[in-house]
Amino acid sequence: MLITKKFTIKIYDSDGTTFLRTLKPSEVLNNPTFTSQINGGFGQCVLDLALPFDDFGEGTTITFMNIVKIYAIDSDNTLGRLIYTGFISAYTPYLKDAEQGVKITLLGMVSLLSLAYYKDGSSFTVAHVSEDPAVIMKAIIDHFNSVYSGSLLGYDSGGTTISTVGTNVTYTFEEDKWIDAVQNAFGTVGAGWWWHVDKQGQLYLKQKPASATHSFTIGKDIDSIEVNKSSEKVVNKVRVKYNGNTADDDDATSIAGFGTREIISSDDRIQDATTANQKAAQLIDDNKVEKIKARMVINSTYDLETIKVGDTCKIKNLAIDQATFNNNMMIVSVNYSFDHVTIELEEQTRFSLELQKFIS
Repeated sequence: MLITKKFTIKIYDSDGTTFLRTLKPSEVLNNPTFTSQINGGFGQCVLDLALPFDDFGEGTTITFMNIVKIYAIDSDNTLGRLIYTGFISAYTPYLKDAEQGVKITLLGMVSLLSLAYYKDGSSFTVAHVSEDPAVIMKAIIDHFNSVYSGSLLGYDSGGTTISTVGTNVTYTFEEDKWIDAVQNAFGTVGAGWWWHVDKQGQLYLKQKPASATHSFTIGKDIDSIEVNKSSEKVVNKVRVKYNGNTADDDDATSIAGFGTREIISSDDRIQDATTANQKAAQLIDDNKVEKIKARMVINSTYDLETIKVGDTCKIKNLAIDQATFNNNMMIVSVNYSFDHVTIELEEQTRFSLELQKFIS
């Protein structure tokens, strides 16, 4: 089908709000492509700009840490929809024969969390005692914003991005960069959760949706499907060592099917049994059965800009007795291109799939 899509690209100062300029369509030589990951955020995006290689706005519009926002425009969204926000991390002016320009490299806003450390004043040790992991993750973003002005990252836009876990944990962060602190806090939430820094720089902490967000149809929306199944990373017995103590967990069904597959995880920053047991349960739940990873290419028949990590999907036009896909698979990665997206679905399990056949 004919694609009537175009992009508007706006450049802001490093505060993310001071507008500098809009790039003309004739100045952008390529369509933007980028990847978004669950338990992370948006990755790298490279733009090839038709600007004089010796006069492209270096130090003003094209300079390190300036914020770039990309909007997709189509017939249904004439004002554009924000699809990517990143900061300029590198640029390469070039001249070759009659061609000249500058390529700018953007990194997604989640990358800002890798630049410095989570602190309590000047101390690299931060203790959280009997707090919900959601509260801890908000505190990490608050500390980031105390270092980087402009509220480049945030949470609870409209009161909807952060969900309370419901179990308090005790954890001490020691010399953790912000990104590691977020991941370590997430390691205490238990099974069935995900986090993400979205296209607006908002932190999400959510449970998997109870029903499918998207329905993709073979022969219409889906160009291709590839499925990989592996038992190589199965773990069914865990010991978490913490602060001179241990917490154990296992899964008898998995042990019966795969034999004992055991790991020891040491984390002395965990301070209590509740936190340790929560981490052990998460490790077991995430790894107790074989992984089934699916990759699908979705074409522009579908509204591509609505597909986000953390959403779930089901596939139509499958054989009735198939046992590979269930009716609520989480999207864990989205690779965005002009006329299609490539998505990866959660690593499903044989036992949950068998159960799904009876309850669907």
